[in-house]
Amino acid sequence: MDKDDLKLKFQYIENGDNVYKINTDSEEYRVFIVKDNGWYGIGLEVDLSTAEYFEKFESVVITTKLKVYNSSTLKLLEIITEKKELYNEFSIICCEFLDYISNESNRKEFIKNPRTWLDKWKDLLGNTLKTEENYSFLAELLSINYLLNYNREVVYSDYGTHDIETENDSYEIKSTISRYGYDIHINGQHQLERANKNLNIIFIRMEKSLEGISINDIVAELMNKEFIGIDYIEKKIKNISTYSLNEKYKVLESRLYKVDDNFPKIIQSSFKDEMIPDSIKQINYIVDLSGINCVNIDIDK
Repeated sequence: MDKDDLKLKFQYIENGDNVYKINTDSEEYRVFIVKDNGWYGIGLEVDLSTAEYFEKFESVVITTKLKVYNSSTLKLLEIITEKKELYNEFSIICCEFLDYISNESNRKEFIKNPRTWLDKWKDLLGNTLKTEENYSFLAELLSINYLLNYNREVVYSDYGTHDIETENDSYEIKSTISRYGYDIHINGQHQLERANKNLNIIFIRMEKSLEGISINDIVAELMNKEFIGIDYIEKKIKNISTYSLNEKYKVLESRLYKVDDNFPKIIQSSFKDEMIPDSIKQINYIVDLSGINCVNIDIDK
């Protein structure tokens, strides 16, 4: 199937959850064009026992999905996008993919590890997708798990100024994979502002390690503890790749800082008459935590 034929099928196959078999030169595998409520692309049939997979690169997603074809349920490893304005460009990618999997060894390797094909495109085009660093998200989950040992009422969401809330305390979580230094970035004039609660900073230094802990590991622990915010976490991890969810980090150190009157910060009361000048719209700065009083904590226990 050439690019123009594939492009036309992407455009004109009926919308909805539909699959259309592509003729290949081999009977050893089956490939389908898929349309899935706004998403479209190519799906390679895999065994129903194949592990679930999800990976995102810019506006392209590689994922496993169950489909119905000729009254039978099959599992597809799909390469899909929802960018309708890129029918032509995406058709080129899909044609290259069809050529790639026509080779048996390539096909087996792709099913075993889809990143082998995707990483070639990342190396060629670069991945400019602005996503949250995996270790930052892991640090937040570790902090929740740690705080649950002392307080069952832990709140985690995007709605508040601070990362985590309990009844009497607010927590900002700062993390790094750098082996040296204690610099943290303060984003905005309100991040270190205390309201009616105590404000704390949890600082976590990590490194990638085969013996560490992954996002999936800590999510399982939070589920075992019946964390009330697990639904919110599950929504966040839907857009994180399978590889990243299983990537392990080891905690090198973790510290708890109290943001009290002696803690260096720029807040509203730092200005004359406790009023930030009208022309200043946002304040971002770096605080060096070295030399500031803290308590060492076992965040990964």
